[in-house]
Amino acid sequence: MMKRRTTSRAKIFDAALSLLNEYSFEAITVDKIIEVSGVAKQTYYNHFATKQDVYVELSYKELFERTKTNVEDACAKYSMADQRLNRFFQLCENSLKKDGHIERALMKEGLLASATPEKIAPYMLAINDELKHLITPAIESGDLRDDTPLDFCIELIAGTLSNLVINWTNIPNYRLTRNRKLYTRVLVESLLKK
Repeated sequence: MMKRRTTSRAKIFDAALSLLNEYSFEAITVDKIIEVSGVAKQTYYNHFATKQDVYVELSYKELFERTKTNVEDACAKYSMADQRLNRFFQLCENSLKKDGHIERALMKEGLLASATPEKIAPYMLAINDELKHLITPAIESGDLRDDTPLDFCIELIAGTLSNLVINWTNIPNYRLTRNRKLYTRVLVESLLKK
């Protein structure tokens, strides 16, 4: 039963994501998601009440998976916290640019328009847990500033990621590369001893 439930959710997510490639968010309907996913209408409603619910969960799921992958990549490639932070935010920028219009729609409709604290809290906790790996070397080597608690460091990194995503999503011609570099420099200078 659990496998079928997981498979149905995956089909719904795949359909919702593929529809963003063809249609605007406004043009996508629950019926269209049901049709493309191949699940029964009742199955859809067993999982989600609205299309917004699908996109909220999908956007946070995607954001978590990409964050996790980007953290793992940065940690595998570099041992120093400043290098990890630079690599992580560079990878995040690349992820946003990769499928620009789909990413924008997913972030705008899922993350920003319909999110509620109870829906996003589990994902944010998981993302924060991943982000701490970026600064672990600074903690172990004593390079983390003494006046900056670990939980605040993680919150600052998460806030930086949120700002980049929100601004990129909502501001046409947002200077993502320039701002990513500036944010990263300020983070490194703020969190690490000189």
